[in-house]
Amino acid sequence: MELKNMFEQYEELLARKDELKDLTKANNEAIDSLKEDISNEMIDEEVTQIAVGGKSYSLVDKVRYAKLGDAKLAAKGIDFFDVLRSQGYGDLIKETVNANTLSSTMAAAAEGNGGELPEELSEIVSKFEYTDINRRTVKK
Repeated sequence: MELKNMFEQYEELLARKDELKDLTKANNEAIDSLKEDISNEMIDEEVTQIAVGGKSYSLVDKVRYAKLGDAKLAAKGIDFFDVLRSQGYGDLIKETVNANTLSSTMAAAAEGNGGELPEELSEIVSKFEYTDINRRTVKK
């Protein structure tokens, strides 16, 4: 393949990548919006589980934890990593803290503290609760 053609193909692929990124973002937004509508409808109709098209759907309450933004922490004069270390969670620190690892670790810390984070951790981590939809294949 001629080099010029290779660059043209490369540019086409980059353009397609951007198009797919935009389509994926729009699709994810539509999924999130519909999940919220479905959750609200299931709650309104007091439906805890439903099977549709070979799949079983049920509502599940979830909790995730995430690091507060740097600006908020700076305004409080708090160093995120120093607090994690002082609370015995220094082993989480690997230049950055993985969001999923942080969330599951904070969930465990909250569970071990009556459902609430210790005050020092609640100053650096935000908590948000949401209802998600559990999707499983129905066994025949």
